[in-house]
Amino acid sequence: MAGNTGKKWVLSCLGVSLAALLFSLIVAEGVLRYLATGPMRVNHRNFYQWDELLGWAKKPNATRTNLTEEFRAVEAVNSMGIRGPDYSFAKAANEYRILVLGDSYAEGYTVDFDDLCSETLKSILNSEASGPYFQVINCGTVGYSTDQELLFYKRDGRRFNPDLVILMFCENDTWDNASSAEVYGKFAPQFRIEGDHLKLVPACAQSLSPSMVPDSPPRPSPDINEWLKKHWRFYGLLLDGLVGLNLLSPEPVIVYPLPDSLRVLSRKPDPEVEHAWQITESVLVDLSKTVEESGASLLVAYVPIIWTVSPDAWTTVRRKYGMTGQEWDPDLVEKRLVQICKKNAIECLPTISVFKERAAAKGKTGDYYYHTRDGHWNAAGHRLFGQMLAERIQARQERRYFTTGTGALSRSGR
Repeated sequence: MAGNTGKKWVLSCLGVSLAALLFSLIVAEGVLRYLATGPMRVNHRNFYQWDELLGWAKKPNATRTNLTEEFRAVEAVNSMGIRGPDYSFAKAANEYRILVLGDSYAEGYTVDFDDLCSETLKSILNSEASGPYFQVINCGTVGYSTDQELLFYKRDGRRFNPDLVILMFCENDTWDNASSAEVYGKFAPQFRIEGDHLKLVPACAQSLSPSMVPDSPPRPSPDINEWLKKHWRFYGLLLDGLVGLNLLSPEPVIVYPLPDSLRVLSRKPDPEVEHAWQITESVLVDLSKTVEESGASLLVAYVPIIWTVSPDAWTTVRRKYGMTGQEWDPDLVEKRLVQICKKNAIECLPTISVFKERAAAKGKTGDYYYHTRDGHWNAAGHRLFGQMLAERIQARQERRYFTTGTGALSRSGR
């Protein structure tokens, strides 16, 4: 009888202990979920609509809150699908107008409007009491490449009568300029070279199945371990802790197929990459000519990807895609862009070295300016890029071309 009583007591203690453990895990999971702001994903698809010329565009007068574990940003666009208030096509007297073209870095869905690089630029240029009023209109759109930005400028951008056009050029633009990429269920338009001119292949509204989407590396089938890490935050932290204490071996690194967009980083470019650069150069030249014909000037500013300024991020990318050997150069796109712009008398602003230098001056690494999981700039990154643009514009002494009271610029001496 006494033995049965002892067993019941032990089982009772075990039950209480397990219940307490389970309760603690539930509380810990609840705290972790409360501290985390949300899933690591932004729903872009519902913020954009089909555009016959461009493939897609932001929905007019749309508003969304972008919420992830790294950031919370409210994004609102005007009646033309441009972030910010409605802008008139006509300039006010004594106004110098800057138009910004670009992709997700320009649109800046990871930060609020006031933190955008374009708003930083505007604030710095208007900080001096004398001179013109600087208006900056940010027309950046997620997923755009240089070809779409050229088409946007020809149809809509030049209607704003800018004095300066800033093209934010990103690493993936090179490959995307020569491909009919799919984003949000829509095809992008595509240029082809025929003779000495570009021929446009119109955008297509047809959706692609997930298996047909470019640059989508195959992923391993999910198992119970992956499911637990995805749905139970405490489990993921526990595994990380055990690995850190050398009580558990780290998971093997999965090597994914190399995305086409990263092929441009090879010092031994293949014919398809060379063709992409040929298309890119033609598009840049066409944009420069179009901007000049509309009475403005063009500045091409390079957008540094996180792995161009962070050695750790570059190591991660090389491991992920099996980029072994010495042929890979994270700075290669910027170098080649500078060469193309110099060849065609287009002003170009390289930025990689400045991001590295300014981070080092703060005692930080380059990823200080980025949301490291999302990969885009945080508010500090936007601020630095805006500062660099302002420094370049001030160095160009743009104000000396302004004719007070007319709202026009003298182009002599440019």
